[in-house]
Amino acid sequence: MSEILDGSCTIFTACNFFVKVFRYTYCNDRLRKILDSVEDDVFQPKDEESEKLLFKAMDDWRVVFRFYLVVCVTGISLWGVGAIFSDDDMALPFGYWYPFDVKRNPTYEIVFAYEVLGLLLMSIPHLTMDSMIVSFMVFLTGHLDVLNESLRGLNGSDHIDHETALREQVRCIVLYQKIKR
Repeated sequence: MSEILDGSCTIFTACNFFVKVFRYTYCNDRLRKILDSVEDDVFQPKDEESEKLLFKAMDDWRVVFRFYLVVCVTGISLWGVGAIFSDDDMALPFGYWYPFDVKRNPTYEIVFAYEVLGLLLMSIPHLTMDSMIVSFMVFLTGHLDVLNESLRGLNGSDHIDHETALREQVRCIVLYQKIKR
């Protein structure tokens, strides 16, 4: 049963990886447009309050990224360390079949390092692709917070003239349209 679980976990992880790579390759042009649009003037903070909101969103993203990084590193470490401390003297992280005897030295050490290194190399693209999507979402939520504060400021401000209010409304509409894309 443990061989089936090991194999299915590996297969599902590989399938997940290939789906992500396919989606990133397929959506590459759209991702480039998003990255290019980040440089637009409308996304630059207009005052100190909007800058604080954006920095708060970036700090939240850093916390999520660090947590995800710790979870990934811990999972990989436990997978490798679990094989070392198992009941079997020559256990490997995965229950793969090899066409040679893996119980001999130095073959065991080489195969063990190969499996742990392969796991590490498979986790790096997962981490970067997932964190890129999360960073897009945080960027958008930060700018939605800025837009919300700008609209809230328009609602309760009697001390600005009609022209300034009109320019601020147009700026909010342009920001909303850019976020929506």
